[in-house]
Amino acid sequence: MRGHFQLVATRQSELLELINANAAVDVNDLSNLFGVSVATIRRDLSAMETKGLLARTHGGAVSISLANRKLPKETGATVNIAEKNRIASVASGMLMGNETVFLDAGTTAVQLAVALAKRQDCTFVTSSLSIANVLAAQNHQKFYLTGGNFLTVNEAFGGRLAANALSGLTFDIAFLCASAIDVDRRAISMVLEPYSEIQRMALSVSRRVYAIADYTKFKSSAFSITANFDEIDGVITNRELDASMLAKCSKAGLEVILS
Repeated sequence: MRGHFQLVATRQSELLELINANAAVDVNDLSNLFGVSVATIRRDLSAMETKGLLARTHGGAVSISLANRKLPKETGATVNIAEKNRIASVASGMLMGNETVFLDAGTTAVQLAVALAKRQDCTFVTSSLSIANVLAAQNHQKFYLTGGNFLTVNEAFGGRLAANALSGLTFDIAFLCASAIDVDRRAISMVLEPYSEIQRMALSVSRRVYAIADYTKFKSSAFSITANFDEIDGVITNRELDASMLAKCSKAGLEVILS
């Protein structure tokens, strides 16, 4: 029995080190990494949360330093977090180094920020307070946060002031979130127009632009169109995307990168 407790203590110590290093983790990833069941990982995380060592989220956990920075409510209730993590992994692999990168506001972009936080060779610009908190928690030295009208959805800044902050900049690559990817209209769109205004400005000053969206976002347009398919380089989504929808994307001239 003593050996069992020692094993649990060792695993939880390694878990804590991993969570503090990566800011946010997923239970499925931890299960695979440690070779134990998801239920075991959840028990570990619950015990560690009781001790005040971390904060639980739906499907994972975040470090105390990150939780104390008051990430948006959406982060704690993120759906499809494993799928969004896969998108983040593919997107992060597109950076060559020493690039200036725009990170949009949205839960998929927050997961991307977690994946990119250790890329000290890159400079990041974002309109998302959540992403700024992720980067700050990981002691990233080169990032900028736009000002503007604060929007409680995704805890980010939008509107003309935020767009003007981007107008004098240039980006090697921009990653834009989407409320909807409408293949019939060949456009990506957002529910709130102030976010679209930011995206359109980022689009105009970026050399490469990719939409990052899980497969559930392939649906009819949201309220405000950000860009037509011919204005972006492609979309990074999940391998769960229906084959018929994938074929429609190809016919519409949209490059789809599966994660």
